Amino acid sequence: MIQTSMGSKQDDRPVRPALIVDASTMAGLAHSLRRLLLGLRSEACQPALVHPPQFEVISLPGPPTETMPYPAYRIPLMRGYNRRLLAEQLAAFKPTVLHCFDLSRAELTRHLAAALGVPYILTFSRPPGWIKPVVAPSHCAALIAWRTATVERLKRRYSFMAESIFHVNVGAFVSDKCACFGEPDRIASMVTVQPLHRLADLEPVLNALRHLTVDGHQCMLAVIGKGRADRALFRRINELGLNEIVTLVPQVRPLRNVLAGADIFLQTQPVSPTDANLLDALSVGTAVAVCRRGAEGVLTEDENAVFFQPNDELSIYTALRKLLVDRAFARRLAEAGQQYIRHHHSVSRMVEELIEIYHMAQHWYAKTTVSAADASSTTSAPT
Repeated sequence: MIQTSMGSKQDDRPVRPALIVDASTMAGLAHSLRRLLLGLRSEACQPALVHPPQFEVISLPGPPTETMPYPAYRIPLMRGYNRRLLAEQLAAFKPTVLHCFDLSRAELTRHLAAALGVPYILTFSRPPGWIKPVVAPSHCAALIAWRTATVERLKRRYSFMAESIFHVNVGAFVSDKCACFGEPDRIASMVTVQPLHRLADLEPVLNALRHLTVDGHQCMLAVIGKGRADRALFRRINELGLNEIVTLVPQVRPLRNVLAGADIFLQTQPVSPTDANLLDALSVGTAVAVCRRGAEGVLTEDENAVFFQPNDELSIYTALRKLLVDRAFARRLAEAGQQYIRHHHSVSRMVEELIEIYHMAQHWYAKTTVSAADASSTTSAPT
């Protein structure tokens, strides 16, 4: 349950949040965003979505969700017009609160909140850098962090809002089945997802996989991603004699369907608790092998994941071998990963906590506005 000093009484008005996202959220957290929109509608909250125009609108069952592409015209000179047009669209929608999911949209959200006379909420998917986003104390009702560690940093950076900073976990649905080695006689299948910018990023994985095959372990690896190094990676796969074991796959949406058919998910990049690919891999029940960097404090070694040192061929080999040799251990790990998602990343809890924050933001803003109006009338009253 969210604890706050904004006021114990919630605003009883229906919540009409306008969610403002940029390309990073649409690309990385599209499924979580879809779950949030569904959850809001199931709680009789009518949301709107402000999204980049180059992305397809998230399709949902039932009545269509109000969507507003921004910017409408991708021309620098049209910036002012784009903002006025979005403000008019939002005014027609009549939101009760704006929720900005990306720091790149923080300034836009602050401008819109002032123009519309509504409170706004700013979400931090990662700790702020040296240049922290400016917040408007008159309209910014709360700050939300996806990570626990980010909360304390935000409280230091925005000390005047310390009691209005909350931690909310990204939500994910857990599959009824556990994908890991559900078919005992099938060759082990592994999936890794990452941008293919440098061959060196995947070289340790390829070398570890080659040693596993030399040792007699049968497995297959799908590398999902694209980038300027894909041709070099393809040549390296052939040089190592892994062309029948390793497959390069372009980006797939929804990735969750692919992961549901795999046994092991390999995370070579530093772990983030908001990583949509990792959350999906855990939720469908794959055994997870992750880079130790960032994993400690999020996952538990040999309980719901196996760890390896970053860019360490021998460490990756050891972690993967442990899962391939003992399939029962791998399946226990996968089932524990699903339990971790149920306990820490429940979609219903995410929706409940955000709705509670929306109500509190509305109540805080109404109370603040009334107080400001009373102070103004008292100051202007004749003596």
